[in-house]
Amino acid sequence: MDNVEVKYIYREANFCADALAKLGQGEVAGIKFFKQPPLCLFHHLLADASGVKFERLALRDKF
Repeated sequence: MDNVEVKYIYREANFCADALAKLGQGEVAGIKFFKQPPLCLFHHLLADASGVKFERLALRDKF
């Protein structure tokens, strides 16, 4: 594990991972394999395949 790289990706850049994480909150710990993507991913996968981009809105501190 000499070449490990950790990157933070905003949830807006990876809706599928965010949806799977939310789905997993209600599951028993362990590994789960899917024969097909869960229904909660349908719109996210369609948007990704279509090349839809989402902007991240961030508020700045008042200084």
